[in-house]
Amino acid sequence: MEVEKAVVKSVISKCRIRDIELLLRKWGWFSDEDIKKLNFKATKKEIASQIVGLCQDMGLKQEIGDLDLLCTQLHSSSRKWTVLKLKGCQPKTDLDPQELQDRLLALLEPESIYSVVNVKSYAGATWIRLYRLEAVPYRATDVVYILAYPHTPFLITCRMKVKMQEMLYSVLLEVFEAEEIKELQLTGHHLPSLADLALQQTSQGPFHAYRDKEEDENPLVSSKSHKKKASAEAKEREIDLRLQDEHQAEKKRRQDRLDSTFGSHTQPTLEKLEYKLDLRFRGTTFAPGMKGRREVFRCRVKFEGPSVLEGTKNLGKTGLATLPMPRHLARVHSLAKNHFTIAEMDSSKKSSSK
Repeated sequence: MEVEKAVVKSVISKCRIRDIELLLRKWGWFSDEDIKKLNFKATKKEIASQIVGLCQDMGLKQEIGDLDLLCTQLHSSSRKWTVLKLKGCQPKTDLDPQELQDRLLALLEPESIYSVVNVKSYAGATWIRLYRLEAVPYRATDVVYILAYPHTPFLITCRMKVKMQEMLYSVLLEVFEAEEIKELQLTGHHLPSLADLALQQTSQGPFHAYRDKEEDENPLVSSKSHKKKASAEAKEREIDLRLQDEHQAEKKRRQDRLDSTFGSHTQPTLEKLEYKLDLRFRGTTFAPGMKGRREVFRCRVKFEGPSVLEGTKNLGKTGLATLPMPRHLARVHSLAKNHFTIAEMDSSKKSSSK
């Protein structure tokens, strides 16, 4: 029971005290009477001990993994995620959770690698939790979380140890009946946005319903920020009615062009765009000393912030960026990646394209 105690403590430490009761009710293993026995005015450590005591009385062990999985679902933005794409004939990602769990156990248990497997459906996605019991003491970094989106070739995984990645990928190929796993150069913390971008769509795409459903089903998501934004937009419109903008036509032209590129809705949330440049230096006007340099000038450029796509769009809206924007900024959605390499075009390709 030592591992289970550590899991409960880890889960409770991630939650605000006022959210613990809601989490336990959503978990579904404690009755109202059980929950009333818990003292939510105590410290997190004491609350965790009370929960462990109830679990011991009820003989809950495997089910504690479901609690950890639920906590990860509700606090998914605390982890960094990577998008994978299954390749092959027709990967089977629409498996029933129980069937998927049985398949995983059949492949993993003989290897004595991951002997705890939890699988649950949540907000349109199938969530998988894998933990190796031999990993003592318990460390949250030893747990692997994987999301499968039914009827699509996409998986999303948390970071995992390199030595385990190859083995797990081979298991996933067999479970989902695929031939190859490709890591898309798409990473971030906001799962619904990664799902949107994986299908090469913006938030109006097929996963728009998933995003709405995920946030609707997540009782811990605060709506204050949405209300605040709506209030600010209403106030801005009210001010606009009292003012006559001399640049209204130009602003409308820019807005129309941006809407045709990015869409009129809120952009998917990415915290970073990274560009690796392997190009000859072209800014000789500002650095004349580089004029005679012919070799490739290598560097990395990063855009970071709460939502770099929304920020990029706003740069165009305010006139701080020239329109139309270059392809590597304007087509992040359709390229479904946020890590890019920009290199010189091969001379043979240039001549063939003419």
